[in-house]
Amino acid sequence: MRLHLSVGLLLPLCAAAQDPSLNRKLHVAFVGDLESARGADFVQFLRQQFARVDSVERKTCTPDQLRTADVVVLDWAQEIMAWSQDKTMARHNPLGVLARWDRPTVMIGSAGLNLAADWNLPGTEG
Repeated sequence: MRLHLSVGLLLPLCAAAQDPSLNRKLHVAFVGDLESARGADFVQFLRQQFARVDSVERKTCTPDQLRTADVVVLDWAQEIMAWSQDKTMARHNPLGVLARWDRPTVMIGSAGLNLAADWNLPGTEG
């Protein structure tokens, strides 16, 4: 009985958590592979939730394209990081250098690992 009561009380809260009218009026920038189904799904979901969503292709993204966003959502797959194996390869980090990055960022996929590797942060091996 307790379980039914708990579920009955929690379901309306979950539904309210998905109500876009309850979200702050944020400008969100999604950075990812826009040609993939995954990227398109993320953009569609974010546009249903937030007032303004810009979609930016990760391969060509520059930090200047993201300066007006309140929050950046970065989706970056690990297998795209070929330069981690070949140190002579040119690197492209859509967020630029760590010292200049100042936006709140949500990292999806292997974005955290990829950023840590590019920014030479501890914990990228092992």
